Amino acid sequence: MKTKIFILYILCLIPQYILSNDKAQVGNLITQLAGIKNFCSDVRINVTLPITMQDISYEARVLTQPSYNDTLSPVKYLIEARDTTDQISFFSYFDGNYYNFSGDKLREYHWTYDSIPFIEKTNGNQIIAPVHRSGLFVGLIPSFLAKEINVLCKSSENKINFVEDSIISGHHSTFLKVYEYIKGNPSRELEYHFDRNTKVPIYYQIISNPGSMSEQTLSATFNPCDADSIEISQKFLMNLHKDIFQKYLTSNFTLNNLKNSKLPLFSLPTTTAERYTWNGEFLNPTIIVFLDSEAGLTGQTILDIRKAVEEMPFVTTVIWIFKDKDLHAILDQMPETKLDEYALVNGKSLATDCGVTGFPSIIIADKGGIVKNVIIGYNNNLKDDVIQKTVLSINNK
Repeated sequence: MKTKIFILYILCLIPQYILSNDKAQVGNLITQLAGIKNFCSDVRINVTLPITMQDISYEARVLTQPSYNDTLSPVKYLIEARDTTDQISFFSYFDGNYYNFSGDKLREYHWTYDSIPFIEKTNGNQIIAPVHRSGLFVGLIPSFLAKEINVLCKSSENKINFVEDSIISGHHSTFLKVYEYIKGNPSRELEYHFDRNTKVPIYYQIISNPGSMSEQTLSATFNPCDADSIEISQKFLMNLHKDIFQKYLTSNFTLNNLKNSKLPLFSLPTTTAERYTWNGEFLNPTIIVFLDSEAGLTGQTILDIRKAVEEMPFVTTVIWIFKDKDLHAILDQMPETKLDEYALVNGKSLATDCGVTGFPSIIIADKGGIVKNVIIGYNNNLKDDVIQKTVLSINNK
């Protein structure tokens, strides 16, 4: 009788953590996890480094949306994080564009400009993730997490511990633990908890180099939240973090990409204390010139463009937009405006909206406000360039 009781006691213990040789049991979890496209969660992240006896903590919000017809990613995402020193960072991917702001540096990658960073690579048996699926926080995204678990489960070296329905902290959860090995040596221990029904992540912990001096533990606790009604896009991101883009944006990609797009609406003060408001239509083909009143070539830029306009075969409007609002410095460069000219001040925000990162920058637009061409920077042939690009742009509608 005692033997039967002992056997029954052992059998009661086994179901909680069954060591599975059949990794196909995880297939349903991966499928459901990969199907989570609309996702929003606040996440508490802790990184423990035993060698320094210090913890690093982050508070993050993860927002994902479906990315239709995108071969690079099943979702668009925005991750905003704040560490214990109140340092802000954000990471965002949408439509072949990836932005990463951290450590007071804004990095941007664009598939149409350079596709290499977006391509997954291999190094022996190791998979090197593309730029938009790399970093500390992307593992918080359910569809990316599904891909990682799928890779882990395909390795014949790894051991999988899987329970479809387990009670963890009073919550019906799906439990997964992976013991990862590389060439027979322990590499990582990964433990995941998911909601039993929805498979939304609840918690995970990753121990790298377990048992060694370089051991590191990363844990993440999820708290689902309601997503705002927004569309993750370049315009949304630049409006959300306008100060960061104004201060740190260095690439001309956005400005070059304005071609064949409509200019943003704007309203700015003039040098004569009036206000110029553009509502979507110009009277004439228009040259918009972004200037810095303190730049050495500003005066020469104004002179060259005025000469170009005098030689145009049609009436052309010029809108001078100074990024600053130092009226004294601006009037030193342009004491007065000519016929069909407008001089506007305090245009830094509009410059950021248009992707202007250096001065002068010139936009050529038709009467409908469609950007037909751009010229970035000053050159010795600026007058001829402005004439040629304006005439060709306007005549070749």
